[in-house]
Amino acid sequence: MKRSYAGRAASYVSFLLHVLWRLLGTSKDRHVLVGTTNPPFLGILLSFVWLFKRIPYIVVLHDLHPEGLVAGGGIAARSPIVRMWTRLNKFAYARAKALLVLGRDMAGLLLARYRVAPDRIKYVPNWSPAESVRPVAFTESTLVQQLGLNRSFVVQYSGNMGLWHDIDILVRAAEQLQHDARLRFLFIGSGIRRSQAETLSRQRGLNNVIWRQFVPQDQLHDSLACCHVSIVSMRAGLTGVAVPSKIYGILASGRAVIAQVPGDSEIAMVVREEQCGVVVEPGDLDGLVAAIHALSRDPHRVAVLGQKAFNAYRAKYTLARAVRDFREAVDQALPV
Repeated sequence: MKRSYAGRAASYVSFLLHVLWRLLGTSKDRHVLVGTTNPPFLGILLSFVWLFKRIPYIVVLHDLHPEGLVAGGGIAARSPIVRMWTRLNKFAYARAKALLVLGRDMAGLLLARYRVAPDRIKYVPNWSPAESVRPVAFTESTLVQQLGLNRSFVVQYSGNMGLWHDIDILVRAAEQLQHDARLRFLFIGSGIRRSQAETLSRQRGLNNVIWRQFVPQDQLHDSLACCHVSIVSMRAGLTGVAVPSKIYGILASGRAVIAQVPGDSEIAMVVREEQCGVVVEPGDLDGLVAAIHALSRDPHRVAVLGQKAFNAYRAKYTLARAVRDFREAVDQALPV
């Protein structure tokens, strides 16, 4: 783990130095620089370029750091690194022409912690990685056939299983519901939390849980269709820090959503506004089990929630919509 962190840090430094060298040679005429928070110091680097070249810049906040590291337990909130990082962020955010956020909860965090002017925060949500004209029916999914799930009610978690996701509680929910022979839990993806959760599943002898690796992009439609309900997970304390982008693929797949996320997060807002699923607070195992059980007994409701999810995708979360909103933000930031 230490080696991986050291390797990532070296990669970040090499990349940032190369970018800085290239940007310092850039003309400011009709340019606006755009940086994301991956790597997390790119916005700070753009503010340094601004000091020398006065080239306007935009920061696209996919997630907020050091807040994310603190929430994940990777670093102490009062450490000197966090204090310095926060000061540099304040400097960078104060000089950006615009800050594009994926979630409205991110805007709240920026206002509260960094005192950013509200008119420079632009809400531009992400889009589905799998564009969809219509949802793929459960019975049409080839993965359903491969796994022999035709007669099952399938609950799926698909995507990264990282520090910010509680995968263990999903396994514990599967354990509590193993008496229902129809119910199957399908986990697709990888990440630092998978191994522990998979071990827990094996130790409990669960035969209602299936584990699969990530699928290629061109199979994502089929993979996301291999369920009746999809789960989004985000641990407590992450409101405003990140927005799990898996929600947009779920909406595009036309599936009902169980969002085990903080109630004031962007994901919770979307699910409630679009009436496309159920919100359960992080750590609430009983609430999660109850939500899964209730939906598994109500196919009509599941179908209605799925249709509302797809309607939300078509109205708000397509790539075309994101491109339009992004272009508007950049056009407003361009020098006259």
